[in-house]
Amino acid sequence: MGGKPRGPEHIKDILNSCLRSGELRGKGGVREISALWPEVVGPDIAAHTRVTAIRRGVLSVAVDSAAHFYELSTFLADEIKEKLNERASGNFVSKVNFHLDLV
Repeated sequence: MGGKPRGPEHIKDILNSCLRSGELRGKGGVREISALWPEVVGPDIAAHTRVTAIRRGVLSVAVDSAAHFYELSTFLADEIKEKLNERASGNFVSKVNFHLDLV
C-alpha cells in the first residue's frame, strides 16, 4: 500500500509468465499427456484409464475399475508422474490423482 504503483506490463511478458507457470497449458497439456499416456503406462492400463484434466500441476485420471484404481493410486502414481515428466516438454506434473469413473 505504501509502495510505488507499478507501470503497465507488456502483454508478451504477462503471457510468458503464465506459460512458464503452467497456467495456460490447460487443454494443450491434457492433449500432450493423453498422447504420451499409453507409452508411459502400457496398453493394459491405458485401456482402463482416461486423462481428464491437469490443473496447477495435478493430473486427473479416470479409472474404470476398482482394482486398477487401487493398483495405480497405491503403487504406481509416483512412477507414472516421473515417466510423464521425463517424456513431456517440462516438469509440469507434480501429482497424479486417480478417480473411479464406472459409468
